[in-house]
Amino acid sequence: MSYKALLDNLDDQTTLLILSNLTQDLREDIPEEEAKAIRSEEDARLAIISFLNALGENTGHLSATTIIPDDADVKTVGRGMLELLLNDETARSRTQDLIAHPPKEEQMSVELAIAGAVILGALITWLQTKVKIKIHRKDGKTEFEFEMIKDATDASTMKELAQSLMALLKRPL
Repeated sequence: MSYKALLDNLDDQTTLLILSNLTQDLREDIPEEEAKAIRSEEDARLAIISFLNALGENTGHLSATTIIPDDADVKTVGRGMLELLLNDETARSRTQDLIAHPPKEEQMSVELAIAGAVILGALITWLQTKVKIKIHRKDGKTEFEFEMIKDATDASTMKELAQSLMALLKRPL
């Protein structure tokens, strides 16, 4: 069975469990100071908008409140995030393993209530494996600085990353 077919058969709870496990795995590859730079969901949402803007993507239709809200449609956005991870060479193997052998957990109702936070956490953590995100807070404003941390990341790769993020964010929420 293809991974696309496996994705289509995942229920919302399993999708969120897979994303939660993947987020934990990806966090192990991020230096602690970078992992702690994003302190809130709002920081994560603003970082995504700022990153896309830095890459020249049109984010006029996006706002911090519309980027993967807590009531996000897990079937659409969560599976979109899993597709993004399947297309990333550094996350593909672990993603395939978790989709083929999903984790089991009995209590997921709280996480289902905040599905957007789980998906957002996976997205920003995955982004942090590609880009060093520095945050500067001054006079009530938050500014982001991005530095490519993967060797030989060229403009076309970053454009592809931006397009993947935009495609994920443009899906109906």
